[in-house]
Amino acid sequence: MQSATLNRKKLAAILELVGSDKPGERQAAAEAAHRMIQAAGLRWDEILAPSGGSPPPPRRRPPSARELLNTVLTYGIGHLSDWEAKFVGSVRQQRRVSRKQYAILARLAGRVRP
Repeated sequence: MQSATLNRKKLAAILELVGSDKPGERQAAAEAAHRMIQAAGLRWDEILAPSGGSPPPPRRRPPSARELLNTVLTYGIGHLSDWEAKFVGSVRQQRRVSRKQYAILARLAGRVRP
């Protein structure tokens, strides 16, 4: 049975470090994760066993730049600053967008989405 004292997000963050390129960091992460499990009064088989509940929902893929652009154009063209409107107009003509442009589109779409 799982203890309420186990911080699963922190455990997941620590376990991310097990994939480090640095052997010392991998070792420290494994030891820290084991200490967390012990402090919560649990065993690894209790952590790794299926919960019996429904499986987690599948991860959705991030929206494409075109989908974000369509959201901005559909819901928010009247709510954009002059710079944002020019930005959307220029991105609309491009085949590909940079990561920075994608991040701006995502921010705009999040702001105007109903």
